Amino acid sequence: MLNFLSDMIADWFKGVYTSTSALHIDEINDFTKYERMCSDTVHFIAFHHISASEFHAVEKHLSKFILSRTPIDLNQVWRLYSSLHCVVRCNFCAISRYLDMKFVAPKLLTLSSTQLPIPGSFDPYVKKYTAVSIAAFNREIQVLTSKQHPRRLELNGSDGRTYVFLLKGHEDLHQDECVMQVFALINSIIRKKDMRRHTCLKIRLYTVLPLSHCTGLVGWVHKCSTVYELIARFRARVGIAFDTELNMLNRMAPEYEILPSLMSEEVFTHVLRRTRNRDLRKMLLLVSKCVEMWLRGISNFGQSLAIASFSGYILGIGDRHLSNIMVDRISGQIVHVDFGECFDECNSRQSYPEYVPFRLTEQFVNVSSIHEIDASYRNCATLSVRILREHGLCILAMLESFISECIVGDGSVQIQTALPSIKAKHRRIFDRESAQNIHLTSDYNLINQTRKKISGGEFLEAELSEYEQLGLLIFEARSPVYLSAMYPGWCPLI
Repeated sequence: MLNFLSDMIADWFKGVYTSTSALHIDEINDFTKYERMCSDTVHFIAFHHISASEFHAVEKHLSKFILSRTPIDLNQVWRLYSSLHCVVRCNFCAISRYLDMKFVAPKLLTLSSTQLPIPGSFDPYVKKYTAVSIAAFNREIQVLTSKQHPRRLELNGSDGRTYVFLLKGHEDLHQDECVMQVFALINSIIRKKDMRRHTCLKIRLYTVLPLSHCTGLVGWVHKCSTVYELIARFRARVGIAFDTELNMLNRMAPEYEILPSLMSEEVFTHVLRRTRNRDLRKMLLLVSKCVEMWLRGISNFGQSLAIASFSGYILGIGDRHLSNIMVDRISGQIVHVDFGECFDECNSRQSYPEYVPFRLTEQFVNVSSIHEIDASYRNCATLSVRILREHGLCILAMLESFISECIVGDGSVQIQTALPSIKAKHRRIFDRESAQNIHLTSDYNLINQTRKKISGGEFLEAELSEYEQLGLLIFEARSPVYLSAMYPGWCPLI
């Protein structure tokens, strides 16, 4: 039932455009099956009532085209689908920011006092745990304005509390769930070390529950804002455009993206020296209730940034732009979201590959230090490296199942890191023997690569010490050579 909340009409709207533009006849035929599907939601009944005659006409001409293969019938199918697509596009763009559960999922609205547990409510560290079940669904559903239009759901628990989730469609959350499991293992390792001095030397976790290959629930992270939102709010407050650095870059070098690496590095360094990049630090001061809370917040920011940096480096997590990193406005702790690219997959992109091991741009440096990288960040990061090295076998054991689950599925092999060129061009279905060989080879390469990262042997043949490895990683993360080659939307100057 929750799959219908991700809006099947939106799937149809997106799929029709993709299929018809590429003239995929088999996929066009699949979309005619929507007309036969049964649903008691008001939105689907209205959609069925409006488009039933068009679907029948499309199916008629499509059947004629399969038999005759004449362009006339195909053009007729195209014309009908194009007109229907335009009508749905106008209605889809005018969707309200709020939906009524009565019209999109009436069965969920009628549920009460169920035995279904609240996703993510179980706490293994509570001795006397009492299961919290779903008492009811709130009637109002908020539609967010981001690209995929996720839904904000509120569930009333049997304990009287309200639990908020984000229902995401058009996205497979199995990889995000696996990353959360690895982060939970790292937190348990740190907890056993009893690091009382470093209270925020842990990774902030949240619930991830995949419902299907394209739908899932994500726990709402309360009292947090993305780094993009915090910087944008501060700059709007003082009257500075958010893309000031990018405008300076374009004025100095209008053809910056096609410049040679040495020239682009020189321009990048010149613009970076002319910016202060203290917006995030000042915004955290504004949202803090007192100076003491602000000082505690920037200390927690540095500690959580240290453990998140090396943990993300081990997993090869990329795409760390400003909207994928959140900050707790109360505690100052870093929260990473959206783990769609792992195991250095972003390094094999054909356009704008990422070479930095983690994000450590000027805004992040200036939050917790007065000048350069302070001793607090280095000490916490070195301690994190030492702890993860001591328990590297536990992490590798979990990563083996993680890698296997991400690579092999549905009888086909989807090479993510070992064969990036194959994935970039198209998907291929291999026979069982070749698929097994590629599976074993890619597994070995990824595990071996992760083992080298943990032990410090990824730079040289000899293994580096914790301090030496961390020094090289910080150098790469802050190197203008790598940052100047990043995608402008990643905001390497901020």
